[in-house]
Amino acid sequence: PIYGADTRLPDVPGESSIDSSLNQAFLAAFRVEKGRFALEGGYLYAGLSGEAVSPILKLEVDTNIADLRAGFEVARDLYLEGGVRWMALDLQATLSDYPAASWKHDTLEPVVGFTYRPLVGKRWRFVLHGDVGGLVTDSTTATGSVKLEWQPAKHLIFVVGGTVMYLSAEGSMGPKSVTLDQTLYGPILGVGIPF
Repeated sequence: PIYGADTRLPDVPGESSIDSSLNQAFLAAFRVEKGRFALEGGYLYAGLSGEAVSPILKLEVDTNIADLRAGFEVARDLYLEGGVRWMALDLQATLSDYPAASWKHDTLEPVVGFTYRPLVGKRWRFVLHGDVGGLVTDSTTATGSVKLEWQPAKHLIFVVGGTVMYLSAEGSMGPKSVTLDQTLYGPILGVGIPF
């Protein structure tokens, strides 16, 4: 994945919006189908950092997200899904010349969503996915993606598309409350190995 992000810290005077840069990222996923049932999971790591000039603010966030969803085909190529998502955030913020403050957030939340994946040609498949998680926890996540898969050989798939993910988490950094809102977005380029 190649992502950009916008992160805001509360209780920071002046401009608190940071246009972040991606330092590193890793994404892996799997999907298993049998009859009308499907099982899908994935893992994402993204290391983000950014700076703002007014006030002088440096922010680093390591984001780890893993999810596991079970789906049932309710109509042709349309799966309704439910499962869990684990999200771990490690944030370090430095404001002006003050010492760096850190905050860690770790949560397991329920997720509901859908996947629509019809064939659009002999070797082509369109995949539309959306889900929302949290809502009953101190964090909320929502994801959406559109992909086109091309299978030139029995055990090879090339994937191109785009994705967006919103996450919000609340906690405290010493006596101060903190809310982290991130929007991760960008293109997807991948290779699949079906068997």
